[in-house]
Amino acid sequence: MKCTLDSGEKGWKFGSKGKCYQNKKDAIRQGLAITGSPEKLAKELGKGTLSQEDIELTHGILYQAGYPIETIDMTRNLLKDFVK
Repeated sequence: MKCTLDSGEKGWKFGSKGKCYQNKKDAIRQGLAITGSPEKLAKELGKGTLSQEDIELTHGILYQAGYPIETIDMTRNLLKDFVK
């Protein structure tokens, strides 16, 4: 979800109550922390408009967080259904 930083620049946040970040990657990380699982993260991300870039960012975040490749691939496949 788009938001406005205190500096007036455009930013990104996860959900309506999340912190506004300068980039999508940090907002998606916040979403993973809030939801607690890649599956729940995918469902929440799917409520908005996703791009292929969003899927790649999510893939990288899950990989860096140490999730098994099977979980990462499953999440990527779930997200592909939401690309608009």
